[in-house]
Amino acid sequence: MTADVIVSQTPGLSLADVHAALAYYYEHLDEIREEMRAELATAERLQADRR
Repeated sequence: MTADVIVSQTPGLSLADVHAALAYYYEHLDEIREEMRAELATAERLQADRR
């Protein structure tokens, strides 16, 4: 989706909010991806424990 589409579909967000979020994401991409990998590993471990 484009930033304009996100704003049109999400009341309360401004175009500046979307651009700020995207800037943060790209500035912290490695950290965010590592955190996502860690959370996925935790979820998989928990799922395996329930079996």
